[in-house]
Amino acid sequence: MIWISVLLSLLSLPLLWLVLPVLVMPPAAFVCGFIAFKRAVLLAPEPVGLFMGTLHALPMLLAVAVFALEAWLISTGYRA
Repeated sequence: MIWISVLLSLLSLPLLWLVLPVLVMPPAAFVCGFIAFKRAVLLAPEPVGLFMGTLHALPMLLAVAVFALEAWLISTGYRA
C-alpha cells in the first residue's frame, strides 16, 4: 500500500494538465497511505518508535504536499 500511495502521488504530477487527476489521485494516495500507516503502526502488536511511525507517515505527507503543489500550480497557471 505504501508503494501505491507514492506511485499515485508521483503519477499525478505528469498528468497535471488534465486537472482531474489533481482532484482524484492525491486524496486516493492519502487514503492508501493511511491504510498502510494503520496496518504498520496502529495495529502493530508492540509499540512502534517515533522514527518508524514518522517513516510510515511519509506517504500521507507526500500526498498532502503534492496536492498543495498542484493546486498552487493550477492557480498560478490560470491567473497568468
